[in-house]
Amino acid sequence: MSKLNKSLKEKILEQLQLGDPLTKIIKGKGMVSLSTIYREMRDDTKFNDDITKARINGAHTWGDKAMEILEQNYTPQEMSIVREKLIHIRWLMSKLIPNYNDKLINEHKGENKIVFSWEDPNLKGNDTDLTRTLRGSDETPQLPANNPDSNPDTP
Repeated sequence: MSKLNKSLKEKILEQLQLGDPLTKIIKGKGMVSLSTIYREMRDDTKFNDDITKARINGAHTWGDKAMEILEQNYTPQEMSIVREKLIHIRWLMSKLIPNYNDKLINEHKGENKIVFSWEDPNLKGNDTDLTRTLRGSDETPQLPANNPDSNPDTP
C-alpha cells in the first residue's frame, strides 16, 4: 500500500472528473486502497471538498456521455438496456448536481410566531391593545365582564 501524496491525489481527482468511480480508480497500478482515500477525506477537509467537486464534474461528464449514447442508433432489443443506463445516469446526476435535482427545498427563515390581534369595543376608551401570541407568557390579562347591552356583536 502506497502513501497518498499530492500527485496521487491529483490523479484521483482527474479520474473522478472524467466520470470514473473510486472503486474503479483504486484498481489502477500504484493506487492506494479505498479506506486510505476515505481516511484522507475524513482528515483533510480540502481534499474532501475537492473530491465532492470532482464527482460533480464527473456527473457532468456522464451527462455528456448520455448525449453521445442518444445520438447512436439501436435495435429495439438494445433499447431497453440503453434506456436503463440513461435513467441511471439521470438519477446519479440528480443526486450529485444540485441544479438537476427535482426535489424542491423550501426553508423557512425567521421566527415561528403566530400573532392574534383583536380589539374589545368595551376597552376603546382605555386604548388597551389585547395582542397575544401563542408563545406568550402564562399570564392571562383580566378582561372586563362582558355587558351584552353595550356589545354590538351580541344579538
